[in-house]
Amino acid sequence: MTLGIPPELIGMHDGLNETRARGLIAVMERLLPHLRDDLTKALRYVDVEVLDRLSCKSEAWASIRGDVTAAYEYTGEQPGPRSADEARHLNYTRSFAGLYESYNGDPEMAEEMTQEAVKAAVRRRYLG
Repeated sequence: MTLGIPPELIGMHDGLNETRARGLIAVMERLLPHLRDDLTKALRYVDVEVLDRLSCKSEAWASIRGDVTAAYEYTGEQPGPRSADEARHLNYTRSFAGLYESYNGDPEMAEEMTQEAVKAAVRRRYLG
């Protein structure tokens, strides 16, 4: 979440494709009646700019980009903020992403990243 990738979106590509391929979308929606709404809300916290930069650098991030795309295709909701509060989230993700992208294994930098992640969580009211 600190990088602008809500964790509930990770793995969606394979899961939705498999469900679709087996003709089980209706069953999935009966079992998970809030899935579409939950994914729609999660997509509002995706930082597309950060995700695009990271996905160019790593196969793992490219896979997560596919997860976001699958969630968008399923819900019809474009990734990115819809409100001022959601847009403020991008300030936190972009600040942390800069640290993440320049991380070189230095333990002091890892500590700084941890502190910044905790600060962002407190600002977002994830931690008290």
